[in-house]
Amino acid sequence: MKKIAILVLIFILNKSYSQSNISARAFFVGTNFTIDSNSILFKTKVIPDGYFTLEPGINLSAEFFQDEDISLKFMSSFFMDATTSISLNLSIMLRFRFYFVLRNYFTIGFGPVIFARNTWERFPNYLYIDKFKTYNNIQYRIWGLSSEIEYCRILSKTTDLCISVNHLHPYSATFCVGLKYWFSRKSKKCHTCPSFH
Repeated sequence: MKKIAILVLIFILNKSYSQSNISARAFFVGTNFTIDSNSILFKTKVIPDGYFTLEPGINLSAEFFQDEDISLKFMSSFFMDATTSISLNLSIMLRFRFYFVLRNYFTIGFGPVIFARNTWERFPNYLYIDKFKTYNNIQYRIWGLSSEIEYCRILSKTTDLCISVNHLHPYSATFCVGLKYWFSRKSKKCHTCPSFH
């Protein structure tokens, strides 16, 4: 039933918005903005201080354009964090394309996020300093502003290669690489879309 509901939603949004796409991206390394007070719990440090950690995962999204430069993006990320806990990020972003030349373009996005993970409270050395709430064995946090910056290279009529920096959880960002598939690039208002409509 859930799959049918998702397909119906995608169909409606695809009809409501002239341009739409989905994407899947992989990521492996997280960068921490500061030394985390719980870095003693990190099991996947690339460097001793914990500024870089291995956090493999996948990022899935669907994007719908109102005009050629403004879109709404629904995104979910599933990954293993630095403590090897399973984590989830759900966000909605308002995105703006600010550079387009030939087959290259950049976009930037902002929006609210729900972040959840297997609770770190199971670790004896965990410090209770974060603004996480706990429900059963899940810790979660909602924060008002997450961000993403993305570069894409158009490969074909339906496919782009994209590299992005995503703000996955409160104190960290990650580098993602993957493909974007376009259901449609056509737009009544689009004057800078690729020529192969």
